[in-house]
Amino acid sequence: MLNKVRPLLNMLREACLKVEPEEKMSNDEQIIPFKGKNKLKQYIPKKPKKWGIKVLACCGFSGITYDFMTCMTEEVPMSSRVVATNLETSS
Repeated sequence: MLNKVRPLLNMLREACLKVEPEEKMSNDEQIIPFKGKNKLKQYIPKKPKKWGIKVLACCGFSGITYDFMTCMTEEVPMSSRVVATNLETSS
């Protein structure tokens, strides 16, 4: 789905993984605002930007993102897998 921007996402993720992780970290979902047509676009009513591509991110107390992963719409247990993946990469 994200074939055109995949190289950019991989570059950004590699840069995030190089940063020294903090002691206090949390996982959060974020929305990249997007109004076009795409199967990854989701509607989350409690977010300020309600339509967009959902990204699950591992962030530090300072607000720095240390790892992220785009989320597919049909995969409900995705967040639990991301937590495990983020914990592996941060240790």
